[in-house]
Amino acid sequence: SKPVKVFPKPYVNFPTPSTCVNDTATFLRFRNTSPPDSQVTYSWFVDGVFQKTDTLIKYKFITPGLHNAKMIAVTKNGCIDSVSKSFNIQYLPIPNFTAPSVCVTDSAYFLRFRNTMPPENQLSWSWKINGVLASTDTAFKYKFSTSGSYAVKLKGTSLQGCKDSITKTVTVHALPVPNFTVKDICISDTAMFTRVLNTNPPDNQITWTWKADGKSIAGDTSAKIKFATIGSHTASLYGITTNGCRDSITKSFTVYGLPLLGFVPDPAISGNTQTQCLKGNKFTFLPTLGTSQSQSIVAAGWKWGDGNTDLLKDSVHSYAAVGTYKVTLTATTDKGCTDSVSNNYTVRGTLNLNFNKTGNCVPDSIVFSDSAVNASSAIAVRTWRVNGSNVASTTPAKLFLNSAGPFTVTYILTTAEGCTDSISKNYSFTTYPNLTFNLTGSSPFCVGDSLKVLANGGTNVVWLNDNDTNRSKVFKSAIRYRVRAYNGPTCFVEDDDTVLVYPKADVKAFSDTTIFRGGIATLRATGAATYIWSPAVALNATTGPTVISSTLKTRTYIVSGTNGSGCSDDDTVTVTVIDPIFTRIPNIITPNGDGDNDVWDLKELADLDQYDLTIADYSGKVIYENNNYLNDWNALDKNNKELPDGVYYFLLHHRGNHSKLKGYIHVIR
Repeated sequence: SKPVKVFPKPYVNFPTPSTCVNDTATFLRFRNTSPPDSQVTYSWFVDGVFQKTDTLIKYKFITPGLHNAKMIAVTKNGCIDSVSKSFNIQYLPIPNFTAPSVCVTDSAYFLRFRNTMPPENQLSWSWKINGVLASTDTAFKYKFSTSGSYAVKLKGTSLQGCKDSITKTVTVHALPVPNFTVKDICISDTAMFTRVLNTNPPDNQITWTWKADGKSIAGDTSAKIKFATIGSHTASLYGITTNGCRDSITKSFTVYGLPLLGFVPDPAISGNTQTQCLKGNKFTFLPTLGTSQSQSIVAAGWKWGDGNTDLLKDSVHSYAAVGTYKVTLTATTDKGCTDSVSNNYTVRGTLNLNFNKTGNCVPDSIVFSDSAVNASSAIAVRTWRVNGSNVASTTPAKLFLNSAGPFTVTYILTTAEGCTDSISKNYSFTTYPNLTFNLTGSSPFCVGDSLKVLANGGTNVVWLNDNDTNRSKVFKSAIRYRVRAYNGPTCFVEDDDTVLVYPKADVKAFSDTTIFRGGIATLRATGAATYIWSPAVALNATTGPTVISSTLKTRTYIVSGTNGSGCSDDDTVTVTVIDPIFTRIPNIITPNGDGDNDVWDLKELADLDQYDLTIADYSGKVIYENNNYLNDWNALDKNNKELPDGVYYFLLHHRGNHSKLKGYIHVIR
């Protein structure tokens, strides 16, 4: 026989788990030394399903209740043993609740859903909001202070220590943020309520409604309403979001009354009525002002209806033109309430009174006439004054003024209503020039002469014959001239005159003649009334139509004649002197003053003016000399003393041909 070796069985045992659904259960064999653990292989089955071969396994149960686990151990020698155990997997709590959707400041109600397994009495609960314990009750209320998303966790724990939790997100919606601006107003104004916009929640997720004094009014971002009564009023703004969140705001404000105004013309002032004349009009008013609700007047003033304004203290106004004017008194309180009261006042009388004149030159008539007269009624009286004196009562007024002025012309109108207006203008006129002429030369004048005419007077002159503007003009022929003198463009005078020209005398001298030296020639002239002959040498006369020449040498005479008009002419005639065949030189003179042979006459001697004459006494003493002998020696010496009777000797020396004549002269007294 052989010996038989008996091997030990493996030791099989493990503790049963006490765990909860969804927890992981651990199955671990108990250790044993015989056979050694290293010689044993362990296989595990859960609820009859092989899991793995190992010393331990982990298994997650997903259903509660009775389960079993089996472990089979096999040694290296093939020894087998096994063990099966049953055990309970505990129920988990089933946490669940409804996540409410709430608005800020609203109370959110949290309530868990009830479940039968495990029983309620075996469970405890806790609530956390964003990780902070909020309650351990099955239900509770919670008020969120801000909008947003919150994590709400419900955790349940069974008596067996099984735990489970659920977390849900709770959305807390923002409230609308109603706010608006409002201010105190005046009863005449429209109250405006303007919403202050906010971004959270967005404006397009909110519906707004307005109320004034509890009554709904239309509006969106703004609303307006006009109140009929003064005093305290309220305005409310209501908002509701698309999530149903609501909020509102109410504000109070005051509606103030307008100032209490009035005014009348001051009855204490004479003529201060609602209708006045233009000239001297002066409207004076008594204003009254009042307020309500403890207001005070801070500004008040007048609008006079003609574009002018004044402060309240200046309650007097005058108008510059006729018409009906709307006078307005306006006042403003310290609350900004303004009101006004108006009344119409009338100004009568002429408007745009004006006149013009026709004419500018004096002395002459100047015509004054209306140029712009507008009256509220018919013109009853017209008066013209010059330098303060009444001169006419009709229009146009034709006034004769004899000086340049200055003049103050006043036109006064009085209407049928008794309103008077006037206008004055100052004038200075231009005097007509005083046109005179200065003549240089004869008028009339003779052909060949001229007449210079100088026009005096005025600032300038014009010769109308040829438009010459020089003041002086020379005329050489007959003409009728006309001159205009100006003191201004329209102030001028004209005068004219005729330049007369007499015909020239037609003087004819007859005719050239020849005589023997010592002879005479009769000279005649025609064609004039008077005659003058020149030179006055060897003539018996210098005037008259006929004269006799006894010239001793050839000579040309000029005869100037003047006709009955004073016009002259001249002509010439030549007397040619020839020597006789024999030259007679007298040798006796009788200077006794009887007019006969008183002088030594050498007129028959040709070229006598070319001879130098020398006379000497019997001793040869020169008693007389002459180089231009004029047939006038009457026996006087060089000292003009009478020579005694006797014989004297002469020498005639011709300076040209140096011929000489000599002889004697017998002086007998």
